[in-house]
Amino acid sequence: MMRFSQLGPILGLCALVGIGGSPAIGAVDGYRSCAIKAYFVYSVVGSNVRSAPSRQSRIMDTIPNEPAAVAEVRGFQSGWFRVALIWAPELTYDNDVWFGSKKFNPTGPGVLFQGDGWVHFSQLHVEVTGGESPPYLYDRPSPRGKKIKEIPSVDRDVHLLACSGEWAKYRVDGTTGWLSPENQCSNPLTTCS
Repeated sequence: MMRFSQLGPILGLCALVGIGGSPAIGAVDGYRSCAIKAYFVYSVVGSNVRSAPSRQSRIMDTIPNEPAAVAEVRGFQSGWFRVALIWAPELTYDNDVWFGSKKFNPTGPGVLFQGDGWVHFSQLHVEVTGGESPPYLYDRPSPRGKKIKEIPSVDRDVHLLACSGEWAKYRVDGTTGWLSPENQCSNPLTTCS
């Protein structure tokens, strides 16, 4: 019979490999400060902004699929991005658009959320752009890091996993590494090239 005290190593291994709904990267990492922007991935029901980094925490707001939205990310913890501002870049000065209960500001970008909230990592994305030709994944979030994978084209399996400072952590075709700030595109309306 297994005692409760013997579960620690097993639970730690489950967290390390990502069993339980969070990516392996978030399961063992503590809080990291970030300064990136990312756009929302399409979701049939929209994307929830929560009060804490957990699916059990209170839903503070739901970001609709239309218009396309961008988040200012200021931190990461346990598979969740901490957001301070979410806006719709396609809403320009000429628009006075209503969506549900939100009236967007006609004198600037439509603010969808402002405050302190958390969005699951699966809901946000940053495109890889060719600031560096070709872009690379690095082994750490630093220009002094070792280049571990060239990212040759836009047709690939890319997943945003985490962030640290201005660097975004990705998994590209099975390889995990860090993408430099100049190779990130957070605008859902363009490829930034």
